Amino acid sequence: MLDKLEGLPWKVALLVDATTQQRSSLKVENGQRFNHGHGFVIGHQWTNILLVFNGILIPLPPIPFYTKGYCRDQALEYQTEHQRVITYLAAVDLTAYLGPHRAGEIVVIADSGYDDRAIEKAILQRGWHFLLALKSR
Repeated sequence: MLDKLEGLPWKVALLVDATTQQRSSLKVENGQRFNHGHGFVIGHQWTNILLVFNGILIPLPPIPFYTKGYCRDQALEYQTEHQRVITYLAAVDLTAYLGPHRAGEIVVIADSGYDDRAIEKAILQRGWHFLLALKSR
């Protein structure tokens, strides 16, 4: 687990990753079939955001994924996972966690599922850096 940024040129990292909670059938509210790395999973998805600085790991509120049907039934505007990440990154107030800081000290680290020009643009608009499309062995 990355809990320190030793050897990296940034002081703060935002880690972005999706996770699913498995269900036994599609007959659950807001459940669907996801291709999650090692095959398909039936369940619910959240995008987790972790803040790392000074050796401290802080989980930030996760971003829920809503299906089109769930949004229609709940009178919510449907947004893709990427759109929800962009909205989140544009609005997150890191001053509440870090105090005064420089935007250039922050890096967003995410896997290839978030390698998207619109996400990159949202990160750069905040003055942050990014490392996307990482692959583990």
